[in-house]
Amino acid sequence: MIKDEIRNSELYKDLDPVASSLGFCIVDAEVYRKTDEIKVSLTIFSKTKDVTIDDCENFHRSVEPRLELRYDRDLLSMEVSTPGLQRTFKDFNEFDVFAGKTVRLYSKNKGSWVVGENKGLCDNKVVLLNYKVEDSSETGETLVLDKEDVQKAKLEYVWETAEDKKRKNQLAQKNNRRNNRVGDSADV
Repeated sequence: MIKDEIRNSELYKDLDPVASSLGFCIVDAEVYRKTDEIKVSLTIFSKTKDVTIDDCENFHRSVEPRLELRYDRDLLSMEVSTPGLQRTFKDFNEFDVFAGKTVRLYSKNKGSWVVGENKGLCDNKVVLLNYKVEDSSETGETLVLDKEDVQKAKLEYVWETAEDKKRKNQLAQKNNRRNNRVGDSADV
Protein backbone atom coordinates (compact mmCIF):
# COMPACT_ATOMS: atom_id res chain seq x y z
CA MET A 1 0.00 0.00 0.00
CA ILE A 2 1.28 3.46 -0.86
CA LYS A 3 1.75 5.77 2.12
CA ASP A 4 1.09 9.48 2.34
CA GLU A 5 3.48 10.64 5.02
CA ILE A 6 6.95 11.64 3.75
CA ARG A 7 6.16 15.37 3.55
CA ASN A 8 5.27 15.29 7.27
CA SER A 9 8.52 13.54 8.24
CA GLU A 10 10.95 15.67 10.31
CA LEU A 11 13.87 14.23 8.35
CA TYR A 12 12.27 15.21 5.03
CA LYS A 13 11.44 18.71 6.29
CA ASP A 14 15.04 19.18 7.48
CA LEU A 15 16.77 17.91 4.33
CA ASP A 16 14.39 19.04 1.57
CA PRO A 17 15.72 22.64 1.48
CA VAL A 18 19.27 21.30 1.05
CA ALA A 19 18.14 18.95 -1.72
CA SER A 20 16.23 21.73 -3.50
CA SER A 21 19.22 24.09 -3.35
CA LEU A 22 21.32 21.40 -5.07
CA GLY A 23 18.67 20.73 -7.73
CA PHE A 24 17.35 17.46 -6.29
CA CYS A 25 14.04 16.13 -4.97
CA ILE A 26 13.98 13.74 -2.03
CA VAL A 27 12.09 10.67 -3.14
CA ASP A 28 12.51 8.68 0.04
CA ALA A 29 13.99 9.35 3.48
CA GLU A 30 14.04 6.59 6.07
CA VAL A 31 15.72 6.08 9.43
CA TYR A 32 16.43 2.59 10.77
CA ARG A 33 17.42 2.37 14.42
CA LYS A 34 19.24 -0.49 16.06
CA THR A 35 20.87 -0.47 19.46
CA ASP A 36 24.35 0.13 18.04
CA GLU A 37 23.55 1.88 14.74
CA ILE A 38 21.36 4.54 13.17
CA LYS A 39 21.08 4.08 9.44
CA VAL A 40 19.69 6.88 7.28
CA SER A 41 18.67 5.92 3.75
CA LEU A 42 18.00 8.72 1.26
CA THR A 43 16.84 8.49 -2.34
CA ILE A 44 17.27 11.56 -4.57
CA PHE A 45 16.09 12.48 -8.07
CA SER A 46 16.60 15.40 -10.44
CA LYS A 47 14.01 16.53 -12.96
CA THR A 48 16.68 18.15 -15.14
CA LYS A 49 19.44 15.53 -15.37
CA ASP A 50 20.42 11.98 -14.58
CA VAL A 51 21.73 11.66 -11.02
CA THR A 52 25.28 10.30 -10.94
CA ILE A 53 27.39 8.67 -8.25
CA ASP A 54 29.18 12.01 -7.86
CA ASP A 55 25.81 13.71 -7.24
CA CYS A 56 24.98 11.16 -4.54
CA GLU A 57 28.40 11.72 -2.97
CA ASN A 58 28.01 15.54 -3.03
CA PHE A 59 24.53 15.30 -1.50
CA HIS A 60 25.90 12.93 1.15
CA ARG A 61 28.61 15.46 2.08
CA SER A 62 26.06 18.29 2.14
CA VAL A 63 23.61 16.64 4.55
CA GLU A 64 26.03 14.70 6.72
CA PRO A 65 26.70 17.59 9.18
CA ARG A 66 22.95 18.06 9.76
CA LEU A 67 22.48 14.36 10.38
CA GLU A 68 25.45 14.26 12.75
CA LEU A 69 23.79 16.99 14.81
CA ARG A 70 20.46 15.16 14.77
CA TYR A 71 21.81 11.68 15.55
CA ASP A 72 24.80 10.35 17.45
CA ARG A 73 27.74 10.80 15.08
CA ASP A 74 29.45 7.56 16.16
CA LEU A 75 26.35 5.47 15.48
CA LEU A 76 25.37 7.11 12.17
CA SER A 77 25.66 5.43 8.81
CA MET A 78 24.15 6.95 5.69
CA GLU A 79 23.26 5.76 2.21
CA VAL A 80 22.29 8.02 -0.71
CA SER A 81 20.97 6.44 -3.90
CA THR A 82 18.87 7.06 -7.00
CA PRO A 83 15.34 5.70 -7.46
CA GLY A 84 16.21 3.37 -10.33
CA LEU A 85 14.43 2.85 -13.63
CA GLN A 86 11.45 0.87 -12.35
CA ARG A 87 10.98 2.24 -8.86
CA THR A 88 7.99 1.03 -6.91
CA PHE A 89 6.31 4.02 -5.29
CA LYS A 90 6.28 4.05 -1.50
CA ASP A 91 4.61 7.44 -1.00
CA PHE A 92 2.07 9.53 -2.94
CA ASN A 93 4.67 12.34 -2.96
CA GLU A 94 6.39 10.37 -5.73
CA PHE A 95 3.57 11.19 -8.16
CA ASP A 96 4.65 14.84 -7.93
CA VAL A 97 8.37 13.99 -8.02
CA PHE A 98 7.97 11.86 -11.15
CA ALA A 99 5.45 14.09 -12.96
CA GLY A 100 5.94 13.70 -16.72
CA LYS A 101 7.21 10.11 -16.44
CA THR A 102 5.30 7.03 -17.57
CA VAL A 103 3.87 5.07 -14.65
CA ARG A 104 2.12 1.75 -14.23
CA LEU A 105 -0.39 1.54 -11.43
CA TYR A 106 -2.97 -0.92 -10.21
CA SER A 107 -6.47 0.55 -10.02
CA LYS A 108 -8.81 -1.27 -7.64
CA ASN A 109 -11.88 0.14 -9.43
CA LYS A 110 -10.65 -0.96 -12.85
CA GLY A 111 -9.35 -4.27 -11.46
CA SER A 112 -6.34 -3.90 -13.70
CA TRP A 113 -2.99 -2.28 -14.32
CA VAL A 114 -3.14 1.12 -16.01
CA VAL A 115 -0.21 2.69 -17.88
CA GLY A 116 -0.03 6.40 -18.67
CA GLU A 117 1.89 9.62 -18.40
CA ASN A 118 1.86 10.77 -14.80
CA LYS A 119 0.71 14.37 -14.45
CA GLY A 120 1.20 14.29 -10.68
CA LEU A 121 -1.30 14.96 -7.93
CA CYS A 122 -4.07 17.46 -8.74
CA ASP A 123 -6.54 18.26 -5.97
CA ASN A 124 -5.15 15.27 -4.06
CA LYS A 125 -6.00 12.89 -6.93
CA VAL A 126 -3.68 10.94 -9.25
CA VAL A 127 -3.90 12.11 -12.87
CA LEU A 128 -2.74 10.06 -15.87
CA LEU A 129 -2.62 11.33 -19.44
CA ASN A 130 -2.83 9.13 -22.56
CA TYR A 131 -3.65 6.09 -20.48
CA LYS A 132 -4.33 2.46 -21.36
CA VAL A 133 -6.03 -0.11 -19.16
CA GLU A 134 -4.03 -3.30 -19.69
CA ASP A 135 -6.77 -5.93 -19.33
CA SER A 136 -9.16 -4.18 -21.72
CA SER A 137 -9.15 -2.06 -24.84
CA GLU A 138 -9.94 1.05 -22.79
CA THR A 139 -7.73 4.02 -23.60
CA GLY A 140 -8.20 7.71 -23.12
CA GLU A 141 -6.68 11.14 -22.82
CA THR A 142 -7.13 11.72 -19.07
CA LEU A 143 -7.83 9.43 -16.12
CA VAL A 144 -8.34 10.88 -12.63
CA LEU A 145 -8.08 8.44 -9.71
CA ASP A 146 -8.73 8.86 -6.00
CA LYS A 147 -5.72 7.90 -3.87
CA GLU A 148 -7.77 5.08 -2.33
CA ASP A 149 -8.17 3.57 -5.82
CA VAL A 150 -4.40 3.28 -6.36
CA GLN A 151 -3.17 0.06 -4.79
CA LYS A 152 0.35 -0.02 -6.28
CA ALA A 153 2.39 2.16 -8.62
CA LYS A 154 5.80 2.13 -10.23
CA LEU A 155 7.83 3.84 -12.90
CA GLU A 156 7.32 2.15 -16.26
CA TYR A 157 10.51 1.74 -18.23
CA VAL A 158 10.42 0.22 -21.70
CA TRP A 159 13.55 -1.83 -22.17
CA GLU A 160 15.11 -1.47 -25.59
CA THR A 161 16.22 -4.76 -27.12
CA ALA A 162 19.31 -5.17 -29.31
CA GLU A 163 16.96 -5.54 -32.29
CA ASP A 164 15.22 -2.24 -31.39
CA LYS A 165 18.59 -0.45 -31.23
CA LYS A 166 19.65 -1.96 -34.55
CA ARG A 167 16.40 -0.85 -36.21
CA LYS A 168 16.71 2.65 -34.74
CA ASN A 169 20.32 2.96 -35.97
CA GLN A 170 19.38 1.76 -39.46
CA LEU A 171 16.56 4.29 -39.64
CA ALA A 172 18.87 7.10 -38.47
CA GLN A 173 21.50 6.14 -41.07
CA LYS A 174 18.85 6.03 -43.80
CA ASN A 175 17.57 9.48 -42.80
CA ASN A 176 21.13 10.85 -42.72
CA ARG A 177 21.83 9.52 -46.24
CA ARG A 178 18.56 11.00 -47.49
CA ASN A 179 19.33 14.37 -45.85
CA ASN A 180 22.83 14.37 -47.32
CA ARG A 181 21.47 13.70 -50.82
CA VAL A 182 18.94 16.51 -50.48
CA GLY A 183 21.69 18.84 -49.27
CA ASP A 184 24.02 17.84 -52.14
CA SER A 185 21.36 18.48 -54.83
CA ALA A 186 20.58 21.90 -53.34
CA ASP A 187 24.21 22.93 -53.73
CA VAL A 188 24.20 22.33 -57.51
